[in-house]
Amino acid sequence: MKSDKELLDMYVKRGDSLAFEKFFDRYKDKLYGFICGKTYPDFADDIFQETFRKFINALFEREIDKPKSYLFAIAMNVISSRVRDKFKDSISYAEEIDYEGGRELPEDISDFETEFDKKPNLEKLKTAMKKLSEKKNEFHTILHLHVYSGFSFSEIAEIKKLSRNTVTGRYLYAVKYLKQYYEEA
Repeated sequence: MKSDKELLDMYVKRGDSLAFEKFFDRYKDKLYGFICGKTYPDFADDIFQETFRKFINALFEREIDKPKSYLFAIAMNVISSRVRDKFKDSISYAEEIDYEGGRELPEDISDFETEFDKKPNLEKLKTAMKKLSEKKNEFHTILHLHVYSGFSFSEIAEIKKLSRNTVTGRYLYAVKYLKQYYEEA
């Protein structure tokens, strides 16, 4: 059985579309499931196609050492871009992220989060999250990935190509920002 890298080299260097098809078959279901778990089903097909389009373009532009990780990182970036574009189009932030969903929150923000059980406070949280996404989008993305999408700091570090310490620091900054915003509001 050929490695991912060997299959992709055959595709890029020899134009062997069957080699790419084998790579595609290995990851299509996992990638589609990943995308569906992070976004609305209505967007999943478009994101899936855009991810593979960007992946194929990248294959011809650079050497990719870890094709599977690179493919999933592209998907995460496309998803993040779509969400960010929706915020810029003034679509309600609550439509993108279910803050009222039953997800258990980490200790460092769970007490803070309980303050938002009432409707007016939930609006403050939405406003604070939107402001965080506008001012410090990288911090917002890490907070969102960890709290609302359930990624570990190590997984986020791999996807974002950052050190785990950087991811943790940005997460803590985001929590601090939200607490500060809440105290000032």
